[in-house]
Amino acid sequence: MDINFRLASQLVDDLEVLLERHEISIPKDPVTQIDMLSTWRVLRAHENKSILRPVDERPLLASAAMLADQAAKILAVKEHPDFPKLLPHLNKLSEGAINIGLPPTFHHDASNKFSELYWACLCMAKGDRVEVDDPDASSGGTNPDVIAISGGRKIGYALKTVRSKAPMTLFENLEKAVDQIERADVDIGFPVLNLTPQFELDEVWPLGFSWPNYIVPGLLFGEKIKGLLADMCRYVGGSSMNELFEGKKSVPACVAFCFAPTSVIHDTLITPVSTSLKIMMFIILTDADVETVNASEIKALNDVMQSIVGQHPQSALGDS
Repeated sequence: MDINFRLASQLVDDLEVLLERHEISIPKDPVTQIDMLSTWRVLRAHENKSILRPVDERPLLASAAMLADQAAKILAVKEHPDFPKLLPHLNKLSEGAINIGLPPTFHHDASNKFSELYWACLCMAKGDRVEVDDPDASSGGTNPDVIAISGGRKIGYALKTVRSKAPMTLFENLEKAVDQIERADVDIGFPVLNLTPQFELDEVWPLGFSWPNYIVPGLLFGEKIKGLLADMCRYVGGSSMNELFEGKKSVPACVAFCFAPTSVIHDTLITPVSTSLKIMMFIILTDADVETVNASEIKALNDVMQSIVGQHPQSALGDS
């Protein structure tokens, strides 16, 4: 797979400039001291054919695809009036709290903080004013992780990264999110489940394989998300689910999202591109009615997530 990384490199360079402007050092692994922005390693390997490439390039390519998307989201809101509120989260990156250059299956509790940063960027890019929970002086669950002002409403988003496939663990995370929203000074709220750790690299990107288009893997991964939540609902039962949301500020639904680094045959380039598929689903969990305005709120966030990818229509990584 011969990929042109010029746009990805520019995004990473711009992110480095932005971090340095705010006196934030480039993230390094706290143990190995390896630079976490591994796009540069990938670039060197692809630009200098004399450099020996690894037999399995997927981890590095996935890393670069993920980073390019994340950098694009951060850069898109650098002029937002609430951008300074994100600086504590960006500082966590420099401390090695999370390796943003690796696929988010990297199991580190601090990955929750990066999910909050990413979600706040989506809200800002949508045009919302935003409050975020301080990563160093957390409210201990008394506030949602992100509060957005949208349409005159204070909307709370409680984010949970779920690593276990057990239905009860999914439900327990949902309970925590609903409780977090209930205790907050918001008008309404959405539990948000990051299900990225549910997808192993070999599942989303089999070695030596490229999906024929973007639609097929998107549908397959979406069905897996719906299946996980359906298993949870069957396990706890309808009455428990109704009781969880009854009379609460939380919408009786959840937002599930994931990142799936993979390779796809681009429809116009007719060649494989390394990309990060991003899936966001709004899934109703009870029989209660959900107002259209609430579903539209999540659709707008998904539109932002899909559209802000630099200059390439599908991904920051691809042949040209």
